[in-house]
Amino acid sequence: MDNETAKIRWWRVLLGGFLIELALMVVAVALFATLANPASALNLAVPPATLLVAAPIAAWAARGTPRPVLAGTLTGVAALVLYGLMTGAGYLASPGNIDLGQVFGPAYLSSHVLKLAGGAIGGWWVARRRTAAA
Repeated sequence: MDNETAKIRWWRVLLGGFLIELALMVVAVALFATLANPASALNLAVPPATLLVAAPIAAWAARGTPRPVLAGTLTGVAALVLYGLMTGAGYLASPGNIDLGQVFGPAYLSSHVLKLAGGAIGGWWVARRRTAAA
């Protein structure tokens, strides 16, 4: 592990990934509880919400690191892995009740790409602010 990678605040990366997933669950539960056709609303709302949630959380996780874009992107990766672990645990707990077509559908796959993009954007934002301040 090189010195630059060692300076990444891993606890922030992991906590940031958790916070991204937690915020997206709040959005999903709110939509599911309030709308008559929540499945289609989730497919429309979750991808943009992912980008809007991931960027500021990743920016927080990337603060104070020498490579903020890497730290931000790793925050998005942490969220993606956490989602995969939760989905896998849900499938193992109740294999017949999870619609894998929904889990691997275009909306959710684009949401995962947007987690990575949002993380990178958050890190870029921190790097840009740091450069502007210098």
